[in-house]
Amino acid sequence: VVACAKVIEVGKNCIDVQPGDDIYIARHMAIPIPFRKKGYYIAHEQHVMCRIVKKKLENGKFSVIMYYV
Repeated sequence: VVACAKVIEVGKNCIDVQPGDDIYIARHMAIPIPFRKKGYYIAHEQHVMCRIVKKKLENGKFSVIMYYV
């Protein structure tokens, strides 16, 4: 199962993702973190399948790019 997630924090050795990035991760590899029933998970950078980047074009529309890590 694949899940879409938003990165809220990264470790000092993290290279491919930054806080605020939207990513796809292997859900079965993520570990649930019980914090105020918010549904947070922790996952290793190796389990990130791709990073989704939105770019604003000159005509005002957005282009969505998926970077595979």
